[in-house]
Amino acid sequence: MEHPRVAVIVLNWNGRSDTIECLHSVMDLRYLNYKTIVVDNGSTDGSVEAVQKEFPSVDLLVNLRNLGFAEGNNVGIRHALSDEVDYVLLLNNDTVVDPWLLDTLIATAETDEEIGIVGPKIYYYDQPDTLWYAGAKEQWLRRMPATIGLDEIDRGQYDQARETAFIYGTAMLIRRQLLEEIGELDRRFFAYHEDADLCMRARRIGYQCFYDPRGLVWHKVSAATRTRPQIQDYLRARGRILFFLKHLEGLRLVVVLFYELYRLLKVWIQRLWQGKIAEARSYSRGLWDGLSEFLLKGRSRT
Repeated sequence: MEHPRVAVIVLNWNGRSDTIECLHSVMDLRYLNYKTIVVDNGSTDGSVEAVQKEFPSVDLLVNLRNLGFAEGNNVGIRHALSDEVDYVLLLNNDTVVDPWLLDTLIATAETDEEIGIVGPKIYYYDQPDTLWYAGAKEQWLRRMPATIGLDEIDRGQYDQARETAFIYGTAMLIRRQLLEEIGELDRRFFAYHEDADLCMRARRIGYQCFYDPRGLVWHKVSAATRTRPQIQDYLRARGRILFFLKHLEGLRLVVVLFYELYRLLKVWIQRLWQGKIAEARSYSRGLWDGLSEFLLKGRSRT
């Protein structure tokens, strides 16, 4: 049996302990033909030195500053494609993977050349039998995918492999040919919703996104930003508005923008009630910056 060449890309930003734990699980993968690339996004917590010491065999790429999730991963993607890999696996540094992850995802991808992206079943790290992702369905009006299985105990109810609307960048296997056709992650998103955007672009030209429940990942969920709620609010809001402006048009876009105004009002009321004015301002600034980005550079679907 031939084993397509895979590059596992782990992006790190001041997440030394999470990254080390993630890499230990990556090194235990049973797959016979893969390499590991660690991209450091300008960390100041000793991550680079720790990775060099514990994992001297990995390809370590060091960015001088934080380029964000999208462009940081793009640095790894470009390096991987220059090494003639067949697939790229984007993997969050705050995850732990099952040893058979690559075997199962590759087996699924290899069944059909129209499968461009494959994603595994994802659990919460601290609740290892509780689902965080088991596929996604597209919401017609907004086109923003809704996660299936979120917060449910896994009883095998989502053990059917199937086409899905969206794969999380948390663990996303991407076919080389797809990247050559549609390009990398859209750096404008910086962080959040760049994965939904990539899936949308892939599906637009006829590729399938596929959920494979045999692949298993445990995720700590937003480890890089959960201690920074203002940053998370800002990036989520900015990414949402960029996604809508990029992929919606006409009456659908108008309706969704009015809904976003309602959502903004709701956020302000909630944050004021909680005494979190700074978070409300961050959310508002994210929406405005996303809108400004679109107005300055125009609609680009690439």
